[in-house]
Parts: sequence; structure tokens; C-alpha cells
Amino acid sequence: MKNKLSQLNEQQKDLLQGFCAALYIFPLSLCVGVLSGIGVFGGTVAGMVGCLLNAVGGVSFVPCWMLFMPAFFVIKEFGSGFAFAAMLIGAVLFAVLQAILRKKKISIQMTDAAVAGLALGAAFLTTVILTKDYFGIAASGNTAIEMLQSYRSNGFHANWRGVLYGTITLVIMITWPRKFRTFKKYIPAPLMAIVIPLVINMLLNYEAYRTPVYETGAYSLQDLNRLFDFSANTHSWWLLPVVGIGFCVCNMTAFLFNQQDSTDRSQAISHLLTSVVCLPLKPYEYSSKSVLGGIVGALTVLLVSFAFPVISRIPTHSMAVVLITLGWQSVPWGKIKKSFLGGITDITALLLCFACFVAADPILAFLPPLVSVLDKKKISE
Repeated sequence: MKNKLSQLNEQQKDLLQGFCAALYIFPLSLCVGVLSGIGVFGGTVAGMVGCLLNAVGGVSFVPCWMLFMPAFFVIKEFGSGFAFAAMLIGAVLFAVLQAILRKKKISIQMTDAAVAGLALGAAFLTTVILTKDYFGIAASGNTAIEMLQSYRSNGFHANWRGVLYGTITLVIMITWPRKFRTFKKYIPAPLMAIVIPLVINMLLNYEAYRTPVYETGAYSLQDLNRLFDFSANTHSWWLLPVVGIGFCVCNMTAFLFNQQDSTDRSQAISHLLTSVVCLPLKPYEYSSKSVLGGIVGALTVLLVSFAFPVISRIPTHSMAVVLITLGWQSVPWGKIKKSFLGGITDITALLLCFACFVAADPILAFLPPLVSVLDKKKISE
């Protein structure tokens, strides 16, 4: 396979990379869209934007744990319309902030302890919040503490067939990159992790209305109206810019988390766009450095999204496990070890970041990034 790939010209490689990027980005965007409440089409739009930004080459994709969880909280509390508007405000503020820092030649760096604390806290919170989707149990709450209390109060009555699908997904997410190293660059683990349970589910439950597990469900283009639905908001409108500022801080933290030494204009623009649709992760292995590759990727996402009857049968149990697994795979265990060996300052920064994620509520979901005041600032010459 490697010999055949080496014989491809640059244009053919860009086309292949764009296609592979779509296979990687689409399942993640779909999972984020469905589980956050923005919807299938919100995730599809995120996937298309992601592929187009991927064509810039080397742009940094926002880690879903830094924006997905605050977005998740705000959507549940205010509704998706309010959350979408707040994210848009945060994206614009972030772009302005980036322009100011770039003009003044100021570069902000994040310490290893803060990075480790944020990643660990986000992975833990993702696990707590999405456990109800993994096991298919009744639970409610907007914080990790509330969710844990809900799990305890409601008891553990799992949907065991859904647990089976989720466990199959977990095995695929762990073993696929290790056992199939040649194929993982072209058929990524997140895709296989939802396709295989989807096939099993359709074989065991041919008719959707008889399925005992939670599925993505039927949907239509009207679901895009969720992004502009403000009917669920019962709070004062003055909170909109406040939450928008919170998303701006989350944007900055995500930017620093991924690209600590860079203030490149294209990366700032990528964060401006991706924050609105809450893209997950950064696909290093699937980068396409041509506009042609990005267009192919976006078209691939669009074409795949038209398979409505099939996509609607994807078990949400598997979607939850994909995000949970990626959350823990993104934790920099080496930096955690280094932080605990670095002294009281590093340990305090790590634990504060973690504690903020655990205690965050819809209004204060942006507090974890504010711990970056413990981090160092560097004036570039």
C-alpha cells in the first residue's frame, strides 16, 4: 500500500487526504452535534467547515473538551439558540483579542501544569456528563456534581444492549490505532467505532421503532432551526454578552492549549469559525494542504450526511464512548507526572484547573481557562 501511495502525484495525494480528513472529522462532528443538542445538521456543518479549514494546512482545531463542555452546559440551561449566539459573540471577541495581541507583539504561553489540569478535568467531566448516554440511564444535571448526585439518586438501570454497543466502540477506539496502523490513516478509529455498532444494531433491530437502544433518530433540515431557537431561554438577556465573554476566554485557552507559541492569522481565523460550530480535536494525520483537498473533504461530508435513514440508526451509546475515549486519550500523562514532581505551584495550578471543571455550571463554565493567570506571559521581541 505504501508503494502505491508513493506513486501518486501531489494532486492525487491531496484528494486522498481530503477524503480521509472527512472520514475522521465527520463522525466526531456528528457525535458533538447530537450529544450537545445542536443536532445532526449542526454537526454536519461543523464537519464541512472543518474540512475546508483543514485545507489551509496545519491550522489548529479547537479541542472539543474546551468548547464542547461549556457549550453543553449553556445549551441545557438557555437553549441552543442562546448558546449559538453566545459562541458567535465569543468568536468575534476572540478575533479582536488576537488582533490586539498580535499588534502589540504579545505572546501568552501556558504552563505544562495548566495544560495537564485542563486536559484531565475536561476528560473527567466528559466522562461524567456522557455516562448517561453510554449506559442509557436516566440522569439530569448541569454540573459534574449534579450529575453524580443524579446517578446516585436515580439508581443504575442500564440499557445493557446499549452498553454492549458502547463497549464494542470502546474496544475499537483502543485497539484499531494499535493493531491496524497501516489502515488507521485512511480508515480512522472514530469512523469504525460508529459504523460497526451501527451495522450490528441494524442487523439485530431491522425496524427502528422496535429498537431497545437510544439512537440518533429521524431528523430533517428543519433541525437547523435549533441554532436560532430562543424559545427555551428564560434568563435575562444581559447574560448573553457575559456568556459570550466566557466563550472568548475558552477560545483563547483552546488556542493556547494547541498552539502555545503561535499567533498566526490563519489559526486565529480558524478558531473564529470553529468556535461557532464547536469542532472537535485536531486531525494531524489527516491534513490536506490544498484547497482542492478541503473541497473534496467538505463534499464528502455533505454526501455522507444525505444518508439520513442510515445515520439515524447510529446508537448514541457509541457516540458517547467515542468522545469519552478521545477525552482520555488527549490527557498528557507525562505533563501530569512532571507537575506533581515540580513543586507546590505546579500542583496547585493542576488541581485548581481540575477543580474548576468539576464544579463548573452553565454560567461559570468558562472558569477553568481563567486559571491561566497562574501561567507565564512572554513578550516576544
